[in-house]
Amino acid sequence: MNNLLILQTFAAVVVAAPNPILTKPMNNVLSELATMNPLPIEQQMPHVARELPTPADAVLALLSRHRKPVITPVADVWHFKVPTDTGGILVRGYRGVGAPKSNSPALIYFHGGGWVIGSVDTYDASCRALANLSKCVVYSVAYRQAPEFKFPAAHDDAYHATKWIMANASKQLGDPKRIAIGGESAGGNLALATMLRLKREGHKLPVHTVAIYSVADSSMKTQSYREHAKAKPLNAPMMEWFFKHYFRTEADGDSDYISLVNVRDWSGSSPTTVVLAQVDPLRSEGQMLANRLNSQRVPTMSREYRGVTHEFFGMSAVVPEAKEAQNFVASRLMNSWKK
Repeated sequence: MNNLLILQTFAAVVVAAPNPILTKPMNNVLSELATMNPLPIEQQMPHVARELPTPADAVLALLSRHRKPVITPVADVWHFKVPTDTGGILVRGYRGVGAPKSNSPALIYFHGGGWVIGSVDTYDASCRALANLSKCVVYSVAYRQAPEFKFPAAHDDAYHATKWIMANASKQLGDPKRIAIGGESAGGNLALATMLRLKREGHKLPVHTVAIYSVADSSMKTQSYREHAKAKPLNAPMMEWFFKHYFRTEADGDSDYISLVNVRDWSGSSPTTVVLAQVDPLRSEGQMLANRLNSQRVPTMSREYRGVTHEFFGMSAVVPEAKEAQNFVASRLMNSWKK
């Protein structure tokens, strides 16, 4: 065995060692991911990082090994483009089982990946689950990514896609009067930033905002960053890497649309649901944001799930806490559509 192989094997064993804070199902996912020997994302070029195994891949591998369905069926899946001056934004639509074939409540969804990696495919499980549980249509937006397109490209795409869909939802099975917005990680940031920009510019707001372990602060100095700086699958070096590739300069990190915890006026914002993971560098900033929203009388409910990590939300097929979180979000969405 050569030295490189010895080092790779040792690294896999170290990464795969169970974390006593985590639940057994969560540890199983991380152990499966470790067997795929993913290279450290923060040491790769973006085009290489986009091809590395993901937590979603680990979940699929576990399901396949136990001969369980790897894809949750929905009623319909289709694609369309939002027209823009930059060539259009691809959107994948999902109609959940039990959702109406027209005039359906809808959720605009933004995937995670630090604005650099990730895709609508990576977060397919989250969209399918929410479409079925909420009996709605989900629009998953394939926004532009860095470093090819730096800040504010992804934020602009999220904003323009949301405006267009809210105006044209009836053409894509949706009800323009019952549209929510949400996302995971960098996608949660995009959802919140889009809602904030719509509010500031005097446009109609989504009926609800869902922020799942969202990026909300570029300082990286919170308690959860100190506690989980070396966590898997997201850690401090990875966040530095994401910021480096997405920001044009460090000053971009101070933008209200990145460091959402510093926004002074949230009054009049859409009711919001915040989902947090215990073992996640982004946990503290998510809670800070939820506290800020509530302090300004924005109806906000946050829930932290213990024993799980960043990226857990789409793992409901193998992680019970993910199923709980999905049901929590779905109930909040359905309540918002009744009003």
